[in-house]
Amino acid sequence: MGSPKGGSAGWGSVHAFQYDDSASAEWDPYGAAIEGLTAGEAAGFSVSLSNTGSNMAVGSPKANNPEGDINAGKVAIYSMAGTQWSMLGKEIYGETETEIDGTSVALALDGSTLVIGGKGRNEFDATTGDKTATSVGYCRVFKYLGGEWDFQHSIMGQTDKERLGTMVVISPTGNVVACGGVTGVNGNGITMGVVRLWNRDTLQESTVWPRGDGDDEAEGSTFGSSLALSDDGEYVVIGAPAWSDANGGGANVGAIQVFRDVT
Repeated sequence: MGSPKGGSAGWGSVHAFQYDDSASAEWDPYGAAIEGLTAGEAAGFSVSLSNTGSNMAVGSPKANNPEGDINAGKVAIYSMAGTQWSMLGKEIYGETETEIDGTSVALALDGSTLVIGGKGRNEFDATTGDKTATSVGYCRVFKYLGGEWDFQHSIMGQTDKERLGTMVVISPTGNVVACGGVTGVNGNGITMGVVRLWNRDTLQESTVWPRGDGDDEAEGSTFGSSLALSDDGEYVVIGAPAWSDANGGGANVGAIQVFRDVT
């Protein structure tokens, strides 16, 4: 469990526990606590475990990167070595300031594929370097190969203030990645949220928008706030906690929608 303001210095901490069902029938500490290393980095804002609990990803979205970019964010991956956590490969940092990489993290079951959400990623003109959009967000996918985390793909937000990467998930087998952008704007200019997916087998991206009786229901619904994928990635479950019911249920009743890949 993560405590982004915890730890001895208040820089964030993570405590892992293992259930002992043979003796004490209690949750025993699983390795020592992991604490944030720099002031205000909010270590433990997001966490994810592999299937066996031997690998753990820890997001620190308020960390500065080695270049000094403020709130670039970082993710560190740990492996259980005996009875203690040791870092697996190097820390992965956000590339520019205010990306807040590590807002969300997800590990595949075997712990070898990692997804990092950075909802604060801005968009810049490739020629002038001027900022063209704010907080479009993005998700990056990494694979642990040869002792280091090898970059595989970026899923980029497409609209201003989309905040893609607010939530990320990877299917247990690691073949499909989904990223939620809770303030994505559709083609009609309505802010409702969006989910963007990447299939690691076909290398194809796809996009899911909320379905309802017109845009009124979905407007402001924060579609993509929570996500789940089936084992093979064929089904995605998407939460929209601020969904409004046009049939008399009222505002902010919330909704869950299920989609299937039929390609």
